[in-house]
Amino acid sequence: MTLQLPSVGDQPKQGAPTVRWLRVTRNKWKITVSVENPTEERRALIAELAYRFYEQRGRQDGHALDDWLKAERQLFNEDLRERFSAVDQLVHASLSEEGRHHKRGHT
Repeated sequence: MTLQLPSVGDQPKQGAPTVRWLRVTRNKWKITVSVENPTEERRALIAELAYRFYEQRGRQDGHALDDWLKAERQLFNEDLRERFSAVDQLVHASLSEEGRHHKRGHT
């Protein structure tokens, strides 16, 4: 059984991480995360956030790459938290349904 992790609105954000859960056993899951090339919109969000980091540091030059990578990481983590929350709900619902199914004597 493979679950495609939904995002808000059931459509993943362009350029956001794609997460897939593969059920290995009843209680064990394999998780894969992949990231496509960012879209222009995604790059604009990264750039805006990186610029905020630059301003927070007092506009010190020489840290552009660090700011960019930090912004990418922050957006990536926010996307994953959003998606893991949705999957957590799906997994719990699935396990609850299986538990009810097995309690009724079905296999």
